[in-house]
Amino acid sequence: MAAYEDEAPERSYRRKTPRGYLAAIHTVLAQTTPNMRITGNATEQLNQLLLALADALAEKTAFIATTSKKETELFRHIMGAVRRCFPGELTKHASKKIIRIVLTYRDNGKKRKGLDLILPIGVGERRLRRSFGGRIADTVPVALTQALEYITSEILELATIVARTEKKNTISLKHISIVIESDLELKELLDSNRIELLGQTVPQQIHQFLLKKGKRHRSTKEVGTPRHFHPGTVAVRKIKKYQKQGDCLYIARTAFHRWAKRSVQQTVGANMRVSDNAALTLQHYLENYLVRLFAMANRNAIHAERKTVEVKDITLAREYEHNFLV
Repeated sequence: MAAYEDEAPERSYRRKTPRGYLAAIHTVLAQTTPNMRITGNATEQLNQLLLALADALAEKTAFIATTSKKETELFRHIMGAVRRCFPGELTKHASKKIIRIVLTYRDNGKKRKGLDLILPIGVGERRLRRSFGGRIADTVPVALTQALEYITSEILELATIVARTEKKNTISLKHISIVIESDLELKELLDSNRIELLGQTVPQQIHQFLLKKGKRHRSTKEVGTPRHFHPGTVAVRKIKKYQKQGDCLYIARTAFHRWAKRSVQQTVGANMRVSDNAALTLQHYLENYLVRLFAMANRNAIHAERKTVEVKDITLAREYEHNFLV
């Protein structure tokens, strides 16, 4: 019995709650389109988008309350922040939904339990308290959560349409990025608040200048000789292949993470460590930058009536994109 008395007691493992809005995004999707699914990467990126948007709304609400010399954030402050953040029709529809949910909240005796909200209110409330040191009215977190839920349902609904046009039952990050790039108001919403999806794709399109073929000559090849494609045929095939793949990382992850950790240790110090998540975020960011850079360099080459990207095209594209990393 003495041997068992010295043993350490069993640890009671507590189940971790999902970070942010991860679990609620699946519920919103099930309510919007019951037969659709969403990938884990798309859920994670959409969760990060909502958290960044919640921080932007919280900061603007705190700024409006501070400039009006109020010690309490009120409902009109969050409405002003929504009007500043959301462009065009998004402001109109979001304001209607916010007013409706706040009136329901007041009619229920200010109880959150009976509200028709899927996203957790506490996540937005913590963002508000972090950005503002004073008191917060009880209607402000409810309004913030309703605004985020409206944006979530809007993105998922449009992404469902894009996925079904491709005959897919699962929403990927590719579909969400296509929705944001094609919708002017959603794109303006993210650009004005400096929010960017990691691993977003480019629209599947090839310039007609690159698809032009020259004159075909009669083939005089002998039997058994390898087949030679027309110049540009294999390149267009690869372009279509990579555009269909979507949110893929083409640089080897292990080699890039090893290079990132070595670079940080050489510049900062040998004791500095880099997490895998930070290295993955850096890889996503750099690949997005390279895709934009080469896309602009390709447009410069097409403007000069060339099908080959040269060094001067990349140099000119870098001058245009010099403020991208700022």
